[in-house]
Amino acid sequence: MKLRSLLFVPADSEHKFREGFGIGADALILDLEDSVAPPRKALARDNGENLLGGPPRDWAFLVRINPLGSGLTLDDLAAVSGQASTASDPEGQWYSGNIELISNYVDALEIAAGCYAGSVKLLVVATETPAAMIGFSTLCNPQPPAHRMTWGARI
Repeated sequence: MKLRSLLFVPADSEHKFREGFGIGADALILDLEDSVAPPRKALARDNGENLLGGPPRDWAFLVRINPLGSGLTLDDLAAVSGQASTASDPEGQWYSGNIELISNYVDALEIAAGCYAGSVKLLVVATETPAAMIGFSTLCNPQPPAHRMTWGARI
């Protein structure tokens, strides 16, 4: 799958999702993190789960989960595992241990959902903080579980 154009869509807004659906991006990123206010996180997770289970499509869904330190990561992963093409944690302080931990969580959740382990791929947003830039070389490991990496910035 080619990912040339990615469009972030707040997962708590069905209206924005419907608009994004017809734009022609290679992937929609259902955002459970930045674009969703804390009181709407559960709604966003439920919407994301329903949207991912929709009709077949010729483009990818990605899901931007909340960071490990938020206490929301496992709930996010449980809602999307087995349905999303890719999960992304924007923590910004990635190192290979975090990727392996999230990969293990996803594998267990996929199996529990009746999918095979490894069907959800990780797209790492690897450069959101200075600490992430300094530790970026630890991500350059050809081994799974990181499927792809991309750049991100906090403004």
